[in-house]
Amino acid sequence: MDVLVSSCAPAIKGTFTATLPKITFENALADKDNLKGLRQKYLEQLLAESSYGQYAHSVVYDHDGKVVREAALEDIEKIISTQKLAEYHASNYVRYNYRLFNKSDEEKEKKKTYLLSPDGEREFRESLADSIGGTVNALAWCRSLASDIGSKIKPIIYVSGKVFETLEMGVLNLKEKFYLSEDILKAILEHELMHAYDDYSGMDLGNGLKIDSLNVLSLDPKLLNFVFEARAYLHAHEFAKARLGSQTQRFTLFSLFTGEYYNGAHTVDETSLTQFQKQIFKTQQGEVEKAYPEIEKMLKSYKN
Repeated sequence: MDVLVSSCAPAIKGTFTATLPKITFENALADKDNLKGLRQKYLEQLLAESSYGQYAHSVVYDHDGKVVREAALEDIEKIISTQKLAEYHASNYVRYNYRLFNKSDEEKEKKKTYLLSPDGEREFRESLADSIGGTVNALAWCRSLASDIGSKIKPIIYVSGKVFETLEMGVLNLKEKFYLSEDILKAILEHELMHAYDDYSGMDLGNGLKIDSLNVLSLDPKLLNFVFEARAYLHAHEFAKARLGSQTQRFTLFSLFTGEYYNGAHTVDETSLTQFQKQIFKTQQGEVEKAYPEIEKMLKSYKN
């Protein structure tokens, strides 16, 4: 921008770059209700500092989950009104709903047809709404649909007010308390930014294996979830190991272990996969197993 330094001084033409004061974690933490907008600005600052920030459209601070809830409801409307997405989710519903486990393929197909009809829309909508609870309660959320993977679309990342509170995490009989810091918040953001990268670029697993908009809806949903989440957990942990302190490394490792327990390889029925999907499964499983020695070391610390 061209400026005049002073109306009284000799005119000097040049380029002026405004340097805004850096917002610290403590500044953002003190702005409890985001009344000054410091938490939003702080997250934008962290996004700009990350090398993966370029893959996100923007970051939104959601203090109480209301913004995320509205966004999730909008996504449900998009799913219902988009044929390929509606069929994808209806197929997954009849496949994994425990009430239909003992039903024949013919009965499941009838159920799917019903869900996609005007008469079944209410039940279909309710099945989709069941997933909103987990999204609203999450620390952060990279907003995207399955069909967005590899679409060159940059998603919005939502960050909950919970990231400015002490985190109590638990899995099995293990419990851990993490006191929030800028490093841990960066690790949480990196997890979501890995999702943003995969949404934009697709998931290239090497050896010619790639998940993108051309094949993503043909994949087993539990396999897709395993790969999508494992890549994000591993990225966040590697980021922490390279740049952040030991407490944050423990946080990302505990998160990886928790993610593996709830969404890991054991949730995937390998016998139902195609050969291509089995290759994807084995490749991602191999990447996760590289972290096993660290996880085992962490688990031993609970026994001491």
